[in-house]
Amino acid sequence: MRWLNKPLFGTRVDPAHPLGRDVTLALAVNAGQGASLANDAGPDACTLTGSPAWLSTDQGYGLGFTGTQYGLVPASARYRPTAGFTLLARVYITTSTNLSTVIRLDDGTNRVGILDGIGLGTFRALAFTAAGNVAATSGNVLTNSTWADLAATYDVATATATAYLNGVAVATATGTPGSAFVGTAAVPVGIMVNPNGLGSIGRGTLAHALILNRACSRAEIASLASNPWELWEPPPSWREDLLTAYYYSGATPRFRRTISPRFGSRSVA
Repeated sequence: MRWLNKPLFGTRVDPAHPLGRDVTLALAVNAGQGASLANDAGPDACTLTGSPAWLSTDQGYGLGFTGTQYGLVPASARYRPTAGFTLLARVYITTSTNLSTVIRLDDGTNRVGILDGIGLGTFRALAFTAAGNVAATSGNVLTNSTWADLAATYDVATATATAYLNGVAVATATGTPGSAFVGTAAVPVGIMVNPNGLGSIGRGTLAHALILNRACSRAEIASLASNPWELWEPPPSWREDLLTAYYYSGATPRFRRTISPRFGSRSVA
């Protein structure tokens, strides 16, 4: 059993899922309150600045940004891409002019994995690295007041960046193959930040955000756009020894069991 909607708060990404081990950041935005977002794929958290509003979305809780708020994940070497990356986010855009950077990795020299608005209705996947700059910029595809699943991938081997909207590739670009980042220093992650630094001009609601440490295939992107919650651990199965008690029913000469009143008692054969 997998989640069809947002998992419960505190549910971690499933390491047994085919993509689970590749996830470095998973923000389900399911706390419903507070000033930080738990990373369901690691020990750190995303600190929120400016108190974005907790809102309802089509999939549960979300965060509303009005132009002055952003999130920041502490710098860590685990966010430093070497073979490539995939970024995904579900957003409800209230203005498609200057959408802002939805997810950004920037070590001060290299800046990669950007999903941002650069004009009315457009967005792009970027990789500005020592190996060369590459930007896949979409046409006029974003629509105001509409939920959109955005994704960006970058493959170091081919230096190809691809931007996706709702699981479909809408732009590609190719640069010079090489390492995504040079060095080993820690890299911070910004959520809904200004394209040129901290602070935000983003306006809209964020439902979730993901980072994977490799470039996913087009089929994988389409699958994640359909249901990103597949990545989270399924609900734990109920242990029968804790949940049931057995008794002998004289009216019907056989053993029957009842589910514990703790979980709502009912008699079952």
